[in-house]
Amino acid sequence: MGGVRIGPLTAEVGKKFFMSFISNKPKAREFFKKSRDSLTPEQIQQKSQTICKRCLQLSQVQQAKHIALYAATSSEVQTDPLFNALMQQAKSIYYPKVLNKTEVGLFLVKDLKELMPGSYGILEPLGDSALQVSPDLIEVFFVPGLAFDHRGHRLGFGKGYYDRLLSQTKALKVGLAFAVQLTSELELAPHDVKMDFILSEKSLT
Repeated sequence: MGGVRIGPLTAEVGKKFFMSFISNKPKAREFFKKSRDSLTPEQIQQKSQTICKRCLQLSQVQQAKHIALYAATSSEVQTDPLFNALMQQAKSIYYPKVLNKTEVGLFLVKDLKELMPGSYGILEPLGDSALQVSPDLIEVFFVPGLAFDHRGHRLGFGKGYYDRLLSQTKALKVGLAFAVQLTSELELAPHDVKMDFILSEKSLT
């Protein structure tokens, strides 16, 4: 007895089912969040270390002076090792802070102890106006997400903060993700900002 042959019709039905699923953003968010949350703390730490090392190998990062990071939640790619490595290279590092329901600002951070729980329980800079910078100062922007595809499309939490912020900068946009967060295709809304690169523990696309 042979295996089941996947014919053109079956493949087309499968593709339509996938696109129907992936276009339902609430379901897609739930699926990819569960995929990411399935990783153990040890896996997250190990994979994050690998990703951070690969970030440091990017020529654009080596040449940049002003770099934007994010404070990771427990199951996102952890960026503290990257912050520490970049500080040793005398880079200027900036983190986002939610200012109101629609705006996010970028603030210079010199020590991780300056980050405190803010909006949605995520660590943020204190928000000293003297340390706020314009997004167009940033040369490399590392971005979190629930999922990414090979074309640079990103699935976030739906608030639109990052898309509004990223639309204000010409910085190299690098999405950081674990391999379980990568998919073949995501739908792109008109306001969504594409990544230039997606970097995981296994690939750079």
